Amino acid sequence: MKIAIFSDIHGNLVALQTLLGRLQAEGCDAIYCLGDLFTPYPGSPQIWELAKAAGVECVLGNNEAALLAHLSGEFDYRSDEVRFRPFLKNAEEIRPFQPEIQALPLTRSVALTDTLRLHLCHYSRDEVLRGLHAGIQFDLEHYVAGLAEPVVFTGHIHKFSGCDIQGKQVYSVGSAGLPLKGSQQLEYTLVEAGPDGLRVTYRLLPYPFEQEIAFLLEQRYLAEYGPVAWLAFDEILTQRDRMVTFFKEYLPQHDGQPRDYARLIQAFLSSLGRWEPLAHYLDHS
Repeated sequence: MKIAIFSDIHGNLVALQTLLGRLQAEGCDAIYCLGDLFTPYPGSPQIWELAKAAGVECVLGNNEAALLAHLSGEFDYRSDEVRFRPFLKNAEEIRPFQPEIQALPLTRSVALTDTLRLHLCHYSRDEVLRGLHAGIQFDLEHYVAGLAEPVVFTGHIHKFSGCDIQGKQVYSVGSAGLPLKGSQQLEYTLVEAGPDGLRVTYRLLPYPFEQEIAFLLEQRYLAEYGPVAWLAFDEILTQRDRMVTFFKEYLPQHDGQPRDYARLIQAFLSSLGRWEPLAHYLDHS
């Protein structure tokens, strides 16, 4: 049996189209997504229809959990409307199929063979349900210790890794939409059961990111989704982190100032030598 596992598309429609085209050629018995299909880019309805048409089995990511919390009124992300504008626009996109997202499980237990089960999740339960507004908790030790399955696959951290935790094999499958490796290649993992035991293969796949850029410009992403979209747009252009560094490191250093996101993000990107390349697209958006 051979299955494909990917995670963290984050609204990159062209990346998902490319990945599913490849996986159809791989002859997989099943395809699983470990969450964060949506945000911060437009195209959520197309992404959901693509995933369903390909028979992708999903688990809930922290972005989906946050979208559901907002739509249900459990948490109001409009309190910082400029910061969360891309997220809020995604929330409106998924509203028509909100019940389908609500039905997604937090985890899946998959029988790869008669004697080997895999645990699939976005990350720990607490990390998923924190949404987007709480502190990041990257400790898997306690969560993994309580699992029955000997092999665990996660997403969330946007990089491939494999390690032993509490005597269990734990793999992060990277990101198929924003791998942030500095190259325009998405990540996915193939898992097979063979005569020699479990085989986990990490794959990189180039994708036509220029088509995603063109799609975002057609959607007036830079103009209508606000300055935080500038950070997300530069992540697609460079495949380097912008959002986490800005909000976790740069912004706290300027918290005593009025939160003028446009000015702060321009200064941040300028410090990285990235403002002029982005301004070219802003001028034409």
